Amino acid sequence: MAQVMSEAGPSTWVVGIGGIGATLGCRLARDGDVLLVDGWEENIAAIQDRGLAVEYADETVIARAPAVTLDRLAGARGPAPHVVILAVKSYQTAETIGILKPLIGSETQVVSAQNGLNEDTIADLIGTERTVGAICLFDGQLMEPGRARQRRTDGKMVIGDLSAAPEQKRQVLQDIARRLRPAVDVEISGNIYGELWTKVIRNGMINGVCALAGADVGTAAGDDDMLSIIVALGVEGVRVARALGVTLIEADLYGASVTDFERGLNDPASYERVAAKVRAEYLSFARVIPSMAQDVAKGRPTEIEYLNGVVVAKGEMLGLETKVSAALVEAVKRIEGTEHRSADGSSAIEALAALVARLRNGG
Repeated sequence: MAQVMSEAGPSTWVVGIGGIGATLGCRLARDGDVLLVDGWEENIAAIQDRGLAVEYADETVIARAPAVTLDRLAGARGPAPHVVILAVKSYQTAETIGILKPLIGSETQVVSAQNGLNEDTIADLIGTERTVGAICLFDGQLMEPGRARQRRTDGKMVIGDLSAAPEQKRQVLQDIARRLRPAVDVEISGNIYGELWTKVIRNGMINGVCALAGADVGTAAGDDDMLSIIVALGVEGVRVARALGVTLIEADLYGASVTDFERGLNDPASYERVAAKVRAEYLSFARVIPSMAQDVAKGRPTEIEYLNGVVVAKGEMLGLETKVSAALVEAVKRIEGTEHRSADGSSAIEALAALVARLRNGG
């Protein structure tokens, strides 16, 4: 790795320089000691040539740091990092960990800065002792190779241990938090599965709807039909998580109560309270375009199976109906990589809204 890092080697690797990886990696790289890794050759070439540029809401940063493609990293030798921030797409998780496994050390910690519930996949491959759960409650959009944008200033990252005795890893988590805080506020949670499921539900509520509509979050939350779908997806996700015994984080569910979510399709007052909270939050940063909508617009595969698909799969296991989530998964999969996304997406939104209306009326 002599050509891409110093002899000592960067102690932090950011793997996956998309929207989230770029917004984290840029501010981390400003303080040095970071290696940027991505599978997209044009992205790495731009970073090597011009630096990684991110337009944050409060400043623009151009960071110059060692950068390498994933395939070149796979054939390299050098010091193992202390921390790997994994920010690749969910469907790339197993393959990427397979490449990284020979390169990381026995004490290296891999932090999953991804959508979905990928921590268990990572732990199966490298061990729970080297896996750190995380959720990213901030936005990021890769505009072009080497350039990204972040609109919100109030984001945070929550990390936690996957084991039943997280206090045993307290010092390790504190060290990771210290490394990450130049880029984002970091909290340490003793309920990381609750945090992860809460994030899956939040992402599952908005991502697929915006992907179908080709809309930003403000447009989706401001439309009554789309808002009804968003709420229904949240209801199904909360019911499944609760049936699994997960303790959800109400503050991160738009401040709405779990009880209101559970009753949202049957009780008009509960529905209205959840809808009002969701609408208010998304209208406060209306122009944000979720990652799934970005993927559909660019003809890329989506992470629908790792968000709403998880709700459907777990619901089937528990014997719980997740009709809206299942219909959304099918609709998004139909438009992946197609040329008629707008018309097909609009039709799907209409069908989903009609389904929600029937469910709210007892159908």
